[in-house]
Amino acid sequence: MAKVIAIIDDEDEMEFLYSMLFEDAIKDGSIEIKFFSDSRDFCEWFVNHKPDLIMSDINMPHISGPELTRLIQQSGHSIQTYFVSGHEERDYSKEMKELGVCRFISKPLDFNHVLNLIGQDLNLNLS
Repeated sequence: MAKVIAIIDDEDEMEFLYSMLFEDAIKDGSIEIKFFSDSRDFCEWFVNHKPDLIMSDINMPHISGPELTRLIQQSGHSIQTYFVSGHEERDYSKEMKELGVCRFISKPLDFNHVLNLIGQDLNLNLS
């Protein structure tokens, strides 16, 4: 059964990059991706679906990555979460620790690094 990764990023072109990143894993059925360019759409979907991993941009309109993480925690769910941002990790390290965010990924994405992290965290062979 495929691991579901929910990706929330307000930059629409990121959907194409993520589909390229996970192309092989999607084809072999290891991963299924759900992409949301609006965090509110993710919140609606999340009511009936629970992903194995969440990758969220930090700065987004409507609901930011940290706010989204708080909402998920308030719902009683614990889901591995990555913050993805073009900003420096040190700018968010305190908040990440408080929220229990397990990873920070810098933009632009280093495909090999991201695949290694996700493979390790979801116990998948993505190389």
